[in-house]
Amino acid sequence: MVNFTVIEFEYLDWNASKDDDWMRELKERIRALPEAQKRILFLYCDEGTYTGVARRLGGSPSAVRKIIKKIKEQICTETSPS
Repeated sequence: MVNFTVIEFEYLDWNASKDDDWMRELKERIRALPEAQKRILFLYCDEGTYTGVARRLGGSPSAVRKIIKKIKEQICTETSPS
């Protein structure tokens, strides 16, 4: 079983001395995602491939790709560094 609390802390830990405004906003957008989407995003970050995530979730790589694409659109379209 994957401990998503630990993974979330590792990816979204606040460190004001290292994060600029863009990074803080990106982390906030990730925190605001529904729990299921956050888990898929974190699995994708850990696995690095749609196939790896699909294998862990028992789904298809194409379904994972669609979900990751939707997540990226939600968190990245309005959040880009200047």
